[in-house]
Amino acid sequence: MVGLGLTGVDGLVRFLGAVAAVVAGTAVAWPIVARSWRDHGWARAVGKRIPWLGSAARSAEGAAWSRAASLAAHTGLSPGELVDLASAAAPGLSIERTLLEGRLRQGHDLAEALGEVGRLPQEILEAIAVGEMTGNTAETLDRVAGRLEEAAIRGSAAAVRAVGFVAWALVAALVAMLVIRVASVYVGMIQDAARPL
Repeated sequence: MVGLGLTGVDGLVRFLGAVAAVVAGTAVAWPIVARSWRDHGWARAVGKRIPWLGSAARSAEGAAWSRAASLAAHTGLSPGELVDLASAAAPGLSIERTLLEGRLRQGHDLAEALGEVGRLPQEILEAIAVGEMTGNTAETLDRVAGRLEEAAIRGSAAAVRAVGFVAWALVAALVAMLVIRVASVYVGMIQDAARPL
């Protein structure tokens, strides 16, 4: 850390203090961010705008909801129980059971009732509508869960590659800064030695 001026015991104390501050900040912020994501707050709004990672997180959440709903549909659970199980699997897409059951009692089909809640991606709603028309909701939800899982994997892989590139670029910048700093010290020493006495 010589290039940053962190030398000796004082530099070590500053560096360890910075690391401790980052760890403490992360420990405090993580539950707040997780709650905001689950409640569709500011974290979800910011997360949607992060390239690759935002779409991967939404796809993974949709896949978890679809997979749980597919399993519930296979076992013949009621729509309210299906929504409870799927909401437990993907809290960010949770739907209030009483709200859904009220819409179903008003004569809406399952896809319409879920669409009015506004939490689920269009792809899942379309799969539910097709499944209701064809009588195989569980199978269509299973297929859409597979597609969403693949999209989440692709998005996560792209995000990991981007983070790797950024980390590599930061290390390269630190090395360049260190080399320039050391070289400037040597140049200064050579200039001082070349001056006439």
